[in-house]
Amino acid sequence: MKWISSAIVLLILTFSHSVKADWLMNYYKNPSSENFVVEVKKLSENGILSNPKHEQTVSVFLSRVLADNAEKTIEWMDELKSLDQKDMKPVFYAVWLSNTDESKKYLKSIGATQALAAEPTNFLEVPIDNPNILDALWAYFFATGDEAPIKRIISALKYDEYLGSLEAYKTSHKTEQDKNNAILEAIFTSARWSLESNIKNHPRVAEICDVVFKDPALSNSEKLWLGTVLSKALPSKYTITKAKPGEWTVESK
Repeated sequence: MKWISSAIVLLILTFSHSVKADWLMNYYKNPSSENFVVEVKKLSENGILSNPKHEQTVSVFLSRVLADNAEKTIEWMDELKSLDQKDMKPVFYAVWLSNTDESKKYLKSIGATQALAAEPTNFLEVPIDNPNILDALWAYFFATGDEAPIKRIISALKYDEYLGSLEAYKTSHKTEQDKNNAILEAIFTSARWSLESNIKNHPRVAEICDVVFKDPALSNSEKLWLGTVLSKALPSKYTITKAKPGEWTVESK
């Protein structure tokens, strides 16, 4: 019952075994959409689109690219219509999530009335109640470079109050509350791990976290754990100072 790695990272690792992962990993650095159709077809060829483990993550990523290039939605979907139906499922989901006038026009043209009647999920607002939401937020960031999804991931550090719940679950009565507490600890662990990993590998993530760390609106838990993550990922900029046994502070140099 441990989730200690982010599916977006697993997705990138899987993708990079067969083709370069540059498009997924670095799209936000230079958001050029000219290769959208080609790259989606590569995802299909390499079994990424048809893998249910990656469906939501890929769909969120593609939805942000579609949202930023709404005028190309119908053109791109026409070019992708030759894909297998199982590969088109996450693409259709991405169109729905993009929630633009053009996406609604396209969905109407294919008779997707049920999708049109439902409100698309906004992953910047939904509760972070399972690790898959973190994966969706990382996908959102990789597609946009925006600070909003990073701030949401940082907010999961408030779940430090559930530390110990995963271990306690082993000998618990396995109630829904026991399970929920364990899941919240897993989310905390995944948020902390993925932030540290991506701060090291993506200067934009480091930049955002550096700004957020100085935000007076951060809760004590968020500031403490974000600072701890920063001190591990960027030891030349952040340092941990013990105040007394069991207590410490994190400062930027």
